[in-house]
Amino acid sequence: MPQSPLLTDQLQIEPGSGQTLLLNRDSATGSLKFLDAVITGGALLKDLVGVRNITGVYVVGRAGTGAPFITISSALAAIPNTSYSAASSLVLVFPGTYQENLTVTRDGVCIVGLGGVIVQNSGASDTLLVKASLSSVPQALLLKGLTLLNDQPSYACVRALGADSFASATVTVTAAPLVAGDTLVINGVTLTGLATARTPGSNNFNSTVSTPSSMAIEISAAINDPLNSFSSFVTATPSGTAILIEANVAGSAGNAYTLTTTSAGLSLSGASFTGGSSAGNSVGLEGILIQDCSLVASAAGGFNLYADTVNHISIEGGTFRGSSSTASVQALNCASLRLFGVEKSLDAEFSYDTSADRPSDLSCEYSLSGCGEVGDVLCDLLGAGSLSLLNCPQVGSVGVAGDQTLSVIRSSIGALTLNDTTAAVLSQSTRGSVFADPTTTLAETNASGSVFFAASASEGVSLDAPAPDADYTVLLDSGSTTEIFAVTSRTASGFTVDASSAASTTVRYTILRSV
Repeated sequence: MPQSPLLTDQLQIEPGSGQTLLLNRDSATGSLKFLDAVITGGALLKDLVGVRNITGVYVVGRAGTGAPFITISSALAAIPNTSYSAASSLVLVFPGTYQENLTVTRDGVCIVGLGGVIVQNSGASDTLLVKASLSSVPQALLLKGLTLLNDQPSYACVRALGADSFASATVTVTAAPLVAGDTLVINGVTLTGLATARTPGSNNFNSTVSTPSSMAIEISAAINDPLNSFSSFVTATPSGTAILIEANVAGSAGNAYTLTTTSAGLSLSGASFTGGSSAGNSVGLEGILIQDCSLVASAAGGFNLYADTVNHISIEGGTFRGSSSTASVQALNCASLRLFGVEKSLDAEFSYDTSADRPSDLSCEYSLSGCGEVGDVLCDLLGAGSLSLLNCPQVGSVGVAGDQTLSVIRSSIGALTLNDTTAAVLSQSTRGSVFADPTTTLAETNASGSVFFAASASEGVSLDAPAPDADYTVLLDSGSTTEIFAVTSRTASGFTVDASSAASTTVRYTILRSV
């Protein structure tokens, strides 16, 4: 007979386990809500039902979960070239550890972990690589709620390479058929002509094809054959009698690829590939956002993040805790890299040079804001750029070179080194010792020290670093009831304190400046 319905406001699963396993109603939406120790914020039934069937959503889960994809890599491979930020592709990853190396080449990709998602590199590789492909450029990317681990020296949890110009060369077929034994050598790998049909996997082609345009198709097919040795580093496209051969690696690295031939029927555009560059690329132009992620580089010399000539990257929240003490964040010639609210970050190294390749956004801004614990920071800016530290209570030593600016606001930093013509401003901040080239400037809202009078009536005080001008105020405190002390002159490099008579005492001073 039918049973009476079970009525309850909340259902707790296996209460004796000591875990939080609840089934209840979400008061805001009315949807059934699932909550456990992994998905602490809860997951709503309305968000989960049919999600795998929604266009542009790729659900990843461990084997046996019924998810359409059991690896993140396979989900990324399924994303079409047409993906972009306004029609983005969402990769939802259910809890688990995924040991794989991820490469993101599509635009508008969002990889979101649904609690307890760990991605570990496999072998000597970056854990997640962002780069352009011949068919797409990742201008926008979101990584959220992931733990990305890397245990290899010199490799990164996240590496972003901003180059979308691919080096190429052209081979023109001027006669056909060719002679058996003729060779085309691409970057040291030899393709050899046969008097018969080509054999996949043997790096050869059929030299008996009768027309130049058919020969161009035959050679292209041999180069693109995945069983041969070329498809991993070049792609061939026939057009009439010409073959366009493009490097699969973006940027100037492809310019080093060489090209030679022993065939009188093949004409080469040159001895090497040309045209590869990082200049003007659009990788990250709409932003690469790493939100609430743990980036753990456990090997010495590893990178939490390595970014080379990309446009915009932001790391919001999360932590680098658990990384090697020699791990670091590094950014070279990026339009912007911002770390905001990272609980613990290690060393950071930034550079920018207007004489080198730059991405399409020619501005440069590096910043750390609201980060709880920061290691040493090094920065070299030439021609453009700025570095700012805002609301960071614990920062290691800071060294800045070049001809641009450093801004430190409401932060506490260690030793400060200023080189070349750097202009630094410290507002409501504290610092350690200063080493400064005479061509640099340092403006501080306040600085203090002391000067000792040894039976003298006048003493000079040199500033720790040259000020931009003499527009500052000096407050004196001698503790003496018999002598009067006053500042009689100020310059950008220091000031003079005179006493009403020769004195032997220590005078403390505070320098105030409006910045």
